[in-house]
Amino acid sequence: MSNEENVLKVDVVKITKRNSPSKPDQENDREFIRQLLENIIKELVSYPEDIKVQFSCGERTTVFQVECSQRNLGQLIGTKGKTIQGLRTIFQGVTARKGFRSIIEIPYFENKAT
Repeated sequence: MSNEENVLKVDVVKITKRNSPSKPDQENDREFIRQLLENIIKELVSYPEDIKVQFSCGERTTVFQVECSQRNLGQLIGTKGKTIQGLRTIFQGVTARKGFRSIIEIPYFENKAT
């Protein structure tokens, strides 16, 4: 063995938090995402004229409310909820990249027992 000392070099890296987008940018993003969600849902259902999407904003969460008729609801939900769950997953990923959370709400219609 030699008498040389082992030297360990360490690079110090400073990690900074990514700046979140400003409020006007997020408002534009929310409107764009609202239009995108509305257009996708209109392509999925048989009666696209009944579809409207609105949103309301919280501090860090945006709720997208889908308004549709009962005749479109089955197509929107899909088998075992797979269609709406897929939409929710995709849009949660998109909005997370923009710096806010999202929730997609669909209407609830009570069964009328005859």
